[in-house]
Amino acid sequence: MKRLRTRWTPVLLSLAAAGAILIYWTPEENPTDTWPLTINSTGGTHRFAVELALTPQAHAQGLMFREDLADDAGMLFVYDRPDVRTMWMKDTPLSLDMLFLDSDGIIRRIVHDTIPGSAVTIISPRDILYVLELRAGVTRKLGIKAGDQVQNLPSPGQSSASSSR
Repeated sequence: MKRLRTRWTPVLLSLAAAGAILIYWTPEENPTDTWPLTINSTGGTHRFAVELALTPQAHAQGLMFREDLADDAGMLFVYDRPDVRTMWMKDTPLSLDMLFLDSDGIIRRIVHDTIPGSAVTIISPRDILYVLELRAGVTRKLGIKAGDQVQNLPSPGQSSASSSR
């Protein structure tokens, strides 16, 4: 009996560790719940259905480990107050376009074609309240530029319970 216990101990410990990781990295928001956004640009009006990252845990998770993202989908990071924001691509296998928005929804900076898996810090301008991540190349394809406006942004106090719209 002791030999059997010794042989299965590493397996059981590995399964327990894997379960703990899955529980820790499970996002609070249901990814099927999306928020409709519209970007008005010189290239036209563009509609997106984005997941909301409302909590520090969701901010840390972001789009990590995602291997696919539709051209009309993305993730919107909502913060509680305007500030300088820092992002990175660690554990994110997709290249993204990162749009940094002020409290009025004006795009203040776009970082195109981020490097998947990179731990390099991407820094926003000052007074950013939202960061919108879209599939790499979407902003160029649609003619979205700094100065364009994103409409229908959730308020910073938006709860995850009402994120589906």
